[in-house]
Parts: sequence; C-alpha cells; structure tokens
Amino acid sequence: MSGITILNKDRDAALLELEGLYRAIEVALSDMGYCYYLTDRTDLDDWETFLEACLWKPAYNLESTLVYIPIWKGASDTCPYVDKNSNYRLRFWHDYLHLYNDLDFSYESEKKLINAHIECAREYGVSNVALNILYAEVAGQLRYHERKGEFPHNQAAFIDSCLRHGSEFASRFKH
Repeated sequence: MSGITILNKDRDAALLELEGLYRAIEVALSDMGYCYYLTDRTDLDDWETFLEACLWKPAYNLESTLVYIPIWKGASDTCPYVDKNSNYRLRFWHDYLHLYNDLDFSYESEKKLINAHIECAREYGVSNVALNILYAEVAGQLRYHERKGEFPHNQAAFIDSCLRHGSEFASRFKH
C-alpha cells in the first residue's frame, strides 16, 4: 500500500466498517465454538505458551468443544477504534487464524496471515480505505515490529502515518 490522501471523515467511516467486520467475525467464531478471554499475561508471544494458555472446554451439549483464546489486554489505549473492544476482536480474529492454520508467531507465519485478513475483509465488502487501514494494522505493524522490535505505542498515529505515507515509510519512525 502506498500513501493516499484520505479525509478524516472517510477514515472514521472506514474504522466503523472495520468495527462491524470484527463484530461479525466474533459472532461467526463464537458460533463455531471459539471465544476469547482478556489477560494481563505478557508471555503470550511465545507459541507454546500461547497454546498452553488456550482453554479447551466441553460445550454444554458435550458433543463439541469450546476454545477460549487468550488475548493480551494491554496496549489498546491508542488504538484507532471508537470501541476499544474492536482492538481485542481484531486480535482474537488474528490469533484464531494462527490456530486454524497451525501457524506459529514467526515473522514468516505472520506474513502468511496478511492475505487471509485482507481477503476476508474484501469478501465482507469493506471499502478500499478500510482495506488500507486493515493492511496497516496487520502488515504495517508487522513491518514496524521487524524494524523496532516492538509494536507502535500510538497505534492511531501509526495508522494515520501509513495512510498518508505507506507502511514502509511509516515503520521507519517511532510511533
């Protein structure tokens, strides 16, 4: 994605579109037996530790299993969404994709998930602005992490920088 000119009202509308997508995915995953729980644990970036923290419980009908995926509740204060739970829903969707595709948290695995996010959002019918924001969320933040060894401290500012200048350029600077 390269930088494009986006009005604040278009960005804000696109963020609401993404919030709707994340809620729809949360409902669909719940219907499939996947839920999430918020945690303070900071060691969940290790694949084995993450898998151990996933809770597998029999469903009420005992014919299926409910899977509770741990989601770190930190670093959501500066997310770009009006509903801060949208940041957790995005993380839930992302970590579900890791489980579903049996992909660890390596850089190579993370790159493989970018297309899964974008394709799903396209099928859902979000706008190009929303696709660009989602790309900044998954690909831009991955690039930022690769360069800086951490995720942006100000996610909203980073997303805006990606929209204006592209994620390659935005990931060069501290956010």
